Amino acid sequence: MSPLEDAFDFLFEFDDGNIELEIPITPKYVEKIRLLSTDLLAKGVDVSGLSMPEVNALLSEMASVNTRWNHSLQQCLDRAYRLAEENLLDDAAQLLNSFAKDCPSGFYGKIALDVKDEIIGRKSE
Repeated sequence: MSPLEDAFDFLFEFDDGNIELEIPITPKYVEKIRLLSTDLLAKGVDVSGLSMPEVNALLSEMASVNTRWNHSLQQCLDRAYRLAEENLLDDAAQLLNSFAKDCPSGFYGKIALDVKDEIIGRKSE
């Protein structure tokens, strides 16, 4: 698992209420939050000097952005698979490429490109 994937696992667990943070934030959580803020908010945030309400607000903002990109990806994947089922593989690949290009999250963009590779792999079978 990559550090970014691990950071997203942390965000999912935090959003589900399974992780409670305390000040000072431990270095491993500081790094996870920095990775997430860079990927989801396009700004690496150092939380080591933030108050707990500020950290919670930041994590809530990232969870909200994460939910939006997750839903957008799910809609894109659904459409891409439907196109692939209709043997419109080039259209499916173009859709996934566009999503990856437009999505500021490398995490979700990589998933779209991985699915594109899977769909294109069907073309060669």
